Amino acid sequence: MQNALQAEPAHLTPDGIKAQLRRQIETDCAQGILAPCSDGELERIVTEAVDRLWRTSRVKNYVSVLALRQTRDEIRAGHATAA
Repeated sequence: MQNALQAEPAHLTPDGIKAQLRRQIETDCAQGILAPCSDGELERIVTEAVDRLWRTSRVKNYVSVLALRQTRDEIRAGHATAA
């Protein structure tokens, strides 16, 4: 059993980062910063970005920032279908 001090904070797990990213992108879309995309497309883009970075990054603290940047870039580039 893991000691409470050794447990990863929720925001430093892939699922926690994905939830944080979805909330941020949804806020960006609601504020008109990004064009809205479908829930399925958003899920796909977020999952791909986080999973790729989680596997390849030795330092996990920056995965959320890098994944947010990649997700925004992909939506801006038009690789997501409209909602």
